Amino acid sequence: MLFILELRKTLGTWAILAVGLAAIGFNALLILVPDVPGWSGTAEVGNVFEDYDASDIAEHYIQEYEVEGYSADTVRTLYGHLQPVIDAKASRGDSLSWYLGERTTYIHQQLFGLVLPIAIVEACLLGLTLALMSLGYETARDTEKLVASTVTGRMIWVWKVVASLTASLATSAVILGTTLGVFFARFDFSTAWEDQVSSGFNWVWTDNKPFITWDRLTVGDYLSASLCVAGGLVVFFTLFGVVIGSVIRHQWAASVTGLVAILVVYLLGGIAPDGHLVAGIIHMTPVWLCLESGQWFTDGGVNALWPHFETWGLLYFLALFIGLAVAAFFHYKHRDLS
Repeated sequence: MLFILELRKTLGTWAILAVGLAAIGFNALLILVPDVPGWSGTAEVGNVFEDYDASDIAEHYIQEYEVEGYSADTVRTLYGHLQPVIDAKASRGDSLSWYLGERTTYIHQQLFGLVLPIAIVEACLLGLTLALMSLGYETARDTEKLVASTVTGRMIWVWKVVASLTASLATSAVILGTTLGVFFARFDFSTAWEDQVSSGFNWVWTDNKPFITWDRLTVGDYLSASLCVAGGLVVFFTLFGVVIGSVIRHQWAASVTGLVAILVVYLLGGIAPDGHLVAGIIHMTPVWLCLESGQWFTDGGVNALWPHFETWGLLYFLALFIGLAVAAFFHYKHRDLS
């Protein structure tokens, strides 16, 4: 009963509905408005991974971003680990997969490099907002002292967290599901799901290199894995809101604190020297993982210093904020509301 009540409090506002619809509408415009380039339909591809040297990518990054010392050694070590992966792709002929042919790079980039990252950011920010709204509901209506006047009343915190997580995942599923539905209505993937995402047609424009994943993933596998990480990020940002909302009682102050924290992490990632250990750690934070979702499960860019950086970063920060959420519960349970 309390769960349903808290879920209604969390979702039962026109503002949440309006934000969700605005996000979906914006994403639809991103997909439907731009003109799609024409293609000749005569392109062919060979085994691009045959004799491909991963150290060339490492040296390109080291020279391009002026990486030195230990940081340069870290970049070289990463691509040393990547070489056997490339050799295995070459022996299997993964790059011979058609995917979407000569349209592959453009459409893949539109989906995984633009539309999906924006939808993930929207879902994560909505999760943060829902948590702050739920945790600050009683304070905003001046009913907190009444509700929390007993030990049993203070246990409502648990139901607020469960309702926030449920609402966040549900709204994220709607935003991501609707956005992907519009995308696949415009671009036909029906023949591509079982093709290798590391097709020879799939190149990273910014670094002029093939799209290299650490594991052998089909297009369907890659999308599924990306959505799993996206779900984990939504859970993280919801827990982030739970922690802030539990410690800071005023809704607006909690909201500003959360946005400032996100902005600080973003700015730190922008000023940290590329290829440096510090930059590598910052780019594993959920803030940067959201922004760089198009590089998940790949060798990444110059600041992806470890294999599966997205998985390790997500797991670490999820574990950290689960612990902080537990601590926040005990803080809320015993704090003086006078």
